[in-house]
Amino acid sequence: MSTMPFDRNDVERFTVNVPWWMSWPAIIITLFIFWPIAIFLLWKRALMDRTAAMIAGRLLTVLGSFILVITIPGYMISMTEGYQNVDGKATVMIFVTAFALLFFGWRFVRNAKQMKQYIHLIVNEREDSIDRIASLMSISYKEVERDLQNMIDSGYFSYSHIDKFKRRIVVPGLELTPDMSSFDGIPNENIEESKEKNKKNQDNNELSVVKCKNCGANNEIHGKKGICQYCGSVIKVKKKKSVSKS
Repeated sequence: MSTMPFDRNDVERFTVNVPWWMSWPAIIITLFIFWPIAIFLLWKRALMDRTAAMIAGRLLTVLGSFILVITIPGYMISMTEGYQNVDGKATVMIFVTAFALLFFGWRFVRNAKQMKQYIHLIVNEREDSIDRIASLMSISYKEVERDLQNMIDSGYFSYSHIDKFKRRIVVPGLELTPDMSSFDGIPNENIEESKEKNKKNQDNNELSVVKCKNCGANNEIHGKKGICQYCGSVIKVKKKKSVSKS
């Protein structure tokens, strides 16, 4: 259960540079202009932005619920008028849009919930057997293997791979000390830099185990801030309340 100390370089490494047309303002504006395109943009962003993948469903659900609540009175009025006016037809279209947003929001939420379950079992419970994970989640081995490979490809489990012979997922980060010096593929200069940073943090900062609010993974944090190595969210360590002795 290792994590990296929080600094500007780590933020830049985890920050996803999305094109302007996939930015949050662009997606929200597109939702009100033509929602199918907005859903597509949100799906594309979720593929490259792990944090967005966790919150996209909530965004669509809240927006769909809001539209549904303000549309119901108009829909009831259009029902009494027998769909004879343009306003009634427009109300029905908005009504359908709201249900569509709720449906796609539910799909996003379901996928995020499943990813959180995988992260909890693998990171927090240290379960690496794919057969065991499939049993605990009541789904097939093939489905778990496919989902985990997609998560590895998307960067949720860095430097990981699936051992098909042993039928398990191998996540090096769970077996390493915070200096991450055993990761394959890290240049020597980066290893030495990580060692120096971690040594300084271990000497001067308290080690805390903090649960990421976004994906639910437990992370070891040195100091007041850290980066979740699974979803890339910024983690802040809450200040401990001091108890005064009388």
